[in-house]
Amino acid sequence: MFSAKEWVCIRGNRKLFSPVSFSLMAGEILLIQGANGSGKTTLLRSLAGIFSNHSGSLFWQNVKINPEHEDHAERALLIGHKEPMKPHLSVEENLAFWADIFGSGNAGVKEALQSFALEHLKSIRIGNLSAGQKHRATLALLRICKRSLWLLDEPTANLDQTATEILATQIIHHREEGGIAIIATHDSLTIPDTKLLVLADPHPHLNGRG
Repeated sequence: MFSAKEWVCIRGNRKLFSPVSFSLMAGEILLIQGANGSGKTTLLRSLAGIFSNHSGSLFWQNVKINPEHEDHAERALLIGHKEPMKPHLSVEENLAFWADIFGSGNAGVKEALQSFALEHLKSIRIGNLSAGQKHRATLALLRICKRSLWLLDEPTANLDQTATEILATQIIHHREEGGIAIIATHDSLTIPDTKLLVLADPHPHLNGRG
């Protein structure tokens, strides 16, 4: 179980959104929505242990955790807007690089290529792919890294309908394996039985929103 109590990110002396609380059991998915600038990306970065200016509490299996601790890095994977791929290497070479780091080996590369329908692109350099193909190759890291907590920031960006359906299938598969996913998205992923968290501005009078 992964849960948050009164969790909020802070920039300067300003809270980016009203404190949020949630509780996710194994196999549950939380969608995060909110206006541009509402703090969705920063929230995900804080849950991944990358953005450290926050308050509130996080719990894993009912034990309070520090998201900046290396133990949390072994359970959480953030896929955001920056693609951690080397443009001069092929899709397969990039995945093999990360598989070596995370210990998933050749079997992990093969699974990732198949899961995200990348077999026909495996020999092409990342730098020669379209934006959507690059993003799909990055999403394949989800199968390489084998983390129980997926943190996905606008994962359907640049994806066509077919690739979006592939992603939805992989998220459902992750859930069936007992994984947890927290997804910031403006789009409607076709995934049943998801929870929803809408970020609210803690200072609505400052920008005129009610």
